[in-house]
Amino acid sequence: KSKMLLSDPQAEAEAIATLTIDESLSNIEKFEKYSASDIALQRLFQVRGIHLWIENINHDIARSIIVPAFERLVLDPEPAVRQELARKLPTVIQYFLKEDTGEQNEIERFKTLFPVLSRLLCVDSSEDVNRIAETSFIQVCGFINKLTLERSIFPYLTSFEQTERDKCLCAKMLCILAPSFRQLFLEENVIPHIVMLGKDSVSRVRKEVCIHFTKASSNISLQVLTSKIIPLLQNFVSDEIWNVRQASAESITNLSENVSEEIRFSLLLPMFQSLLSDGSRWVSKSASLRLGKFLSTLPRNKISQQLLNCFTQLSNQNNGNEKEDSDNNNNIDRDLSYSCAYYFPAVLQTVGSDRWSELSVAYESLSKNPRWQIRCSIASSISVIGGILGEEITEKILFPILRLFLHDIDPVRFAALENYSNLLKILKNEEQRKPYLLILNELKSEVDNWRFRKVLAEELIKLPNLLTLNDCADILFKISFSLCADPFAKIRLIAADSLAAVTQRLCQNEDKQYLNSVLNSICSLSKHHSY
Repeated sequence: KSKMLLSDPQAEAEAIATLTIDESLSNIEKFEKYSASDIALQRLFQVRGIHLWIENINHDIARSIIVPAFERLVLDPEPAVRQELARKLPTVIQYFLKEDTGEQNEIERFKTLFPVLSRLLCVDSSEDVNRIAETSFIQVCGFINKLTLERSIFPYLTSFEQTERDKCLCAKMLCILAPSFRQLFLEENVIPHIVMLGKDSVSRVRKEVCIHFTKASSNISLQVLTSKIIPLLQNFVSDEIWNVRQASAESITNLSENVSEEIRFSLLLPMFQSLLSDGSRWVSKSASLRLGKFLSTLPRNKISQQLLNCFTQLSNQNNGNEKEDSDNNNNIDRDLSYSCAYYFPAVLQTVGSDRWSELSVAYESLSKNPRWQIRCSIASSISVIGGILGEEITEKILFPILRLFLHDIDPVRFAALENYSNLLKILKNEEQRKPYLLILNELKSEVDNWRFRKVLAEELIKLPNLLTLNDCADILFKISFSLCADPFAKIRLIAADSLAAVTQRLCQNEDKQYLNSVLNSICSLSKHHSY
């Protein structure tokens, strides 16, 4: 067919004509004409561009043309058109809501296109359309008032829970929207409905509630929390279906961030410990994956040695070569080690430097892990660790690790170098810092990657006030000066700032002859071909 078009100029011209838009029409006239086109591309184009001009259209005209068009397009046979319709509905609904700010009128304006959104959300056969409509639904609920939410949205959500999918959607939407309801309405109407869904006979519905219900706990009283939310969580932790129990690990962690210390220790900790020892490997691994985050929410030094040991043991999960078998079990084990590395600073901050002896072996193991992502995580937080532990351990343990990281692969090197100046600050004495300046000399020969030189130049700006005048002259000035002649302009600009910072520090030197030699060196850059 395409060959025939190419060989038939008349047919080709007719095909082009069918795609041509009449530019003499106004935007609303184009929309009215081409949103009903037989060509899907033209219908898609009109829906996609509606946000560009709708604000300039009279509301009565828009209602007479756009609403019927949307009611037709919601049944469009082309999924891409319905997806775009779902994306643009919040803009159009908000436009109609601006017509009148009266309370009752807002509800009526809201109902103008709500059936269209409802169909895309609940009835449409395309999962992609459903997913986009979910996002749009939440967005729409964000710019309507609380009374409209309570009088229109809540009854709507609680009315269509017939199928398993409907119940899951109702549970998810109610939990996400919960903070938008007034507290009294939330406690008396929304929470009981969420609890009812959390006890549904279908495990998928219970799991959906378990995933999202902690979002509803941020604006409720302690009495409702302890009488309804906590018992529901206990049900999930002991659920007969393993994937519901698996989801409860994340829920406990999220809830722990927003409750009192007493509730964390007396109620949440026993539940989390039961998940760690769950008979299902998937449940216990899921809990272990979130152990670091959970520990970081507990008070300092009140974490048992046994629980801390559970955390440190994660550092040794599947320390084999990265190219080994990548089945699901190995992937989970690798995620456990990464989780240990990621949450290590938060856990150390929680338990305090006095318990470093219980964590040190795990830290050194993570710093040597074969997976570069884990080493990169450790490198990114090494100055935070140093700030908690103090200068003695920083000098003895952390700087040797930093030196190794600076000779690692690029992502690890970058992360380590970005922490260099902050780690150096932890050493209080200028003379104490001097041996670690040799690291900078080692880096001068490893400048193949221009991004690494850029990070090096940025770090140099932070160093002059941490060092003696001699060290600034012998090391920092030379490196900054050499980077000022870098082939990349971006690096030369940053290096100029670092050279200025170093020179400002060197101006404290009372040797006029030396200062003249420094200024002469800087002036010589004017003759460099890059300037």
